[in-house]
Amino acid sequence: MVVSVRAAIAVGPFYLGKPTIADRQAMEKRIPSLESNFPFVGITRESQGLEKRSELKGWNVDRTRVKVGTGDAAYKRASNAILSWQNIELDWFFTNSPPVKPGNSVVVTTNTLGLWSLLPLSVSWYDKDAAPRDSKQKESIRRRVAFGHCTLDGHQLAGEESFAIELLKNGDVMYEAVLVSKPASLLSILSTPMLRYFQIKFMSESVSAMKKAAAGN
Repeated sequence: MVVSVRAAIAVGPFYLGKPTIADRQAMEKRIPSLESNFPFVGITRESQGLEKRSELKGWNVDRTRVKVGTGDAAYKRASNAILSWQNIELDWFFTNSPPVKPGNSVVVTTNTLGLWSLLPLSVSWYDKDAAPRDSKQKESIRRRVAFGHCTLDGHQLAGEESFAIELLKNGDVMYEAVLVSKPASLLSILSTPMLRYFQIKFMSESVSAMKKAAAGN
C-alpha cells in the first residue's frame, strides 16, 4: 500500500481533501511555538461547579457524565481507552494520539460538512488515581484517571476539555467529559449553531465509543 505524504491544498483554516501525514506532522512541529488562546488553563481539573464560576461568564460549559460499565475489568479497559484517545477516535474526528503528559502536542483532524481542518492543542494536566477535589465526589470514588487539553492559537475555538474515568465504590464505571469553550474567530462566531451541533454529535459518539471500550468490544 502506498501512503501519500504530499500536502493537501489549504484554503484559510480548511483543507481541500484529507490532510496527509506530512500535514499533520508539520502542525505537530509548530505546536511548541504556539501560545494557549484560553486564559484559564487547568480549570477543568475542578469540574464541579464550573457553570457558577464568575470568570467563565460568557463561556459555554458542557458536561456529560454517564455509566459505561461495571467492575474493575471494565474500569481498566475504559481507562486504557481514554489514555490512548480511543474515546475521541471517530470517523470524522481523531488525534495524533500522543502520550498523555502535560505539555505534549495534540493535533486534531476534523471533517465537518466535507471540509477538513487541523487543530492545535496541548495536554494541560493529568491525574491518575487522584481523587477529585470535590469532597462529595471523593467519598464515592475508588479509582480515577483524568486529563485535560487546551486550545492553542490558530484553533477555531478557545477552551479546555477534560475526560475522566471513575470506578465508584458501588462498582459503576463512569465516563465524564467537560468542555469549556467559545468561538475564537469571526468564522467560528458566524457558524456557532453548526459548531454547537457538532459538539453535541461529538459527545454522543464519544460516549458510544467508551461504552464499547469498557465492554471490550
